[in-house]
Amino acid sequence: MKTIEDIASSRYISDLELPERKRIHPSCYIDWAVFGAREAQRWIPIEKEVPVHDSWVLVKTDLCRFPCQVAQFRLDKFISTDNFIVANVSFWRPIDRQ
Repeated sequence: MKTIEDIASSRYISDLELPERKRIHPSCYIDWAVFGAREAQRWIPIEKEVPVHDSWVLVKTDLCRFPCQVAQFRLDKFISTDNFIVANVSFWRPIDRQ
């Protein structure tokens, strides 16, 4: 999987082949990379969106003992790596895989 920086860099290089009037200013690519990185690390409220079925995600809970952990979203529940249901999930985000 390409990183956000790789995608921005390859797009910039491909845009160099365009006529100058159609090129985007280089600072725009930096802005897009920063925005993309921030968006990829954003915690998503469970009330607004749920993960794709069978996907592995990071979850934040209201519990003090395990405030953040890895879980799989199955059957409308978050299941921990040791096959227990993760209760009180308030936020989640995708795991960045490379």
